[in-house]
Amino acid sequence: MLLRTISLLVCLNCAGSLFVHKKEDMGHSVLPLHSFSAPFMVDWWQGGITSWKLLGGAVLTDDCVKLTGQLSGRVGGIFNKENMDLEHWQLKMTFRVHGRTSPGADGFVLWYTDKEPTMGSFWGNTEDFKGFALVFDTFDNDRDGQQPSISLLQNWEGEAKQWDNDADLKQTATFRCMQKFRNTEPDANPSLRVIYRYKKLEFFIKLGTQREQFCGHIPRIVLPRGYFFSLTGKTGGHADNHDIMSFEVTPAPGIIGTEEQHGTTFDPRKSDQEKQRWAGNVEQDTQS
Repeated sequence: MLLRTISLLVCLNCAGSLFVHKKEDMGHSVLPLHSFSAPFMVDWWQGGITSWKLLGGAVLTDDCVKLTGQLSGRVGGIFNKENMDLEHWQLKMTFRVHGRTSPGADGFVLWYTDKEPTMGSFWGNTEDFKGFALVFDTFDNDRDGQQPSISLLQNWEGEAKQWDNDADLKQTATFRCMQKFRNTEPDANPSLRVIYRYKKLEFFIKLGTQREQFCGHIPRIVLPRGYFFSLTGKTGGHADNHDIMSFEVTPAPGIIGTEEQHGTTFDPRKSDQEKQRWAGNVEQDTQS
């Protein structure tokens, strides 16, 4: 009875209406081994969400996975224990970042990496992660007013890097977009859509009932198959609630033909020389 009471009290901090789980998403079946959505209490009493592992201080409530509550110096996450082996996929995530103080901190990250996050100081992981990280950053380190932001980081070699956190990742991010996703209305939770098809990775953000907006992309890339999805959140001296209401993966829509029919791409496993040639192509695409 005590555990049930504590869980219900924690639920009150997860703002927003319940996300009704749908078996179909625009005609594409949700992949249950890579997905979750509210309500969660049945999963909680049965030992957690199938194929997912809670990390650090993360808590499973009835209507969200709470990566962190509004307490300073906390880190938490959730890790998908099933690796991603689908050739083309789409991910949709509903979330909310909210707190009573200003500014908030520090944010949360969507990871696509070769292994489980370490619960380290880099938003719940280490700086030598291998894969990509989509960072939802809420703390304005350089005080230029350009927060909150969403930044994509790539580290396909798994090397220790300096990510210029003091400048809010402006110099090291592949792309960065400004979105006011913090402290949205409870009935207007933000949502993220990521789609990978034809060797192109695209990111879109939607705030409540507003129109979906393009955030950024990598035009030609071969994502390694067999990597893992995970989410981590972190608080510092300031703190926010980092809540995930749903995370649903489906096959990508509109697939015709095979990957080999769709042009030259960047493969993270290739040589440095090929990466430099790819980088030059991306710059030309951006300028055109």
